Amino acid sequence: MRIDKVIVGIDFSRPGTEAAQWVVQRFAPDAEIILAHVIDLPAIPTFLKGVASPDADLEASARNAAEPQLRELATFLTPAHARTVIRTGRAHEELAKLAAETGADLVAVGPHGDKPRPWKMLGTTAERLARAAAPAVLVVAHARSAPPRRVLAALDDTPIASTVLDWTKTIADTLGADVTVVHVLREAAMSHIPSAAPTAGDGLDHTVQVNPESLHEATRWLAALAEGWLGHERTNPIVAHGHPGDVILETAGEVGADLIILGRRGSRTLIPALTGSTVSTVLHGAPVPVLVVTEEVEDWIVPEEE
Repeated sequence: MRIDKVIVGIDFSRPGTEAAQWVVQRFAPDAEIILAHVIDLPAIPTFLKGVASPDADLEASARNAAEPQLRELATFLTPAHARTVIRTGRAHEELAKLAAETGADLVAVGPHGDKPRPWKMLGTTAERLARAAAPAVLVVAHARSAPPRRVLAALDDTPIASTVLDWTKTIADTLGADVTVVHVLREAAMSHIPSAAPTAGDGLDHTVQVNPESLHEATRWLAALAEGWLGHERTNPIVAHGHPGDVILETAGEVGADLIILGRRGSRTLIPALTGSTVSTVLHGAPVPVLVVTEEVEDWIVPEEE
């Protein structure tokens, strides 16, 4: 696969602009870039309907302010192959729709506004986008001054692993990055072995340990899977156990990863009710950009607002 077309969400904040610069100049320098700004009009309280400006006036004012800023940013970032788009609506919905309409390979956004990260709140445009059925979503927190050189790819034994590996190979081959693949063993592969250390409870410390045979087989499976897809010697397989999101973050720190790739199983709705707990944990805690890839699905459905 190739990364030919990227939509970059622009909110004109400093972190968002830094994220856009990293994507355009470091992550996908050869891709066609669409810089997209979404005007999200505030809801007018009913008691102000008679005195507040009509939505059309508010939209026109916001558009007039955004257009020159977006053109200036496009010229600064990548004058050769960027175009600009301004839409009105909810940011995550409009960016996902734009991706579907244009056949973009990827939607990239920075952290919302100027809030510090790791995130302390849910419901940002970035996390809502990560729930979208397709395409892949790159959340660029803590943009760095260089392309990714150490990639961590989280794999499980479901069909989404092939999509994660496909993206990982593309990025590793394009940017010359080393790859660590990590798999988190499920509870079925563990054995609860009580130690002799007394506790204040029942007198036993019920320590969770991994069955050695399961660990060996999982490592062999992971190494063969990575070698078959990635096809180079720069791949390091790691098998661990624990909460998947926490393990991914810990492993990323241990190997010095500067990009994390993980998968989320798709659905036919544009915005499923919940983001998977693993994806949510990683998005909230990662000090590096995170690429969330999703199984391809057809016939997106945009749920009505409650």
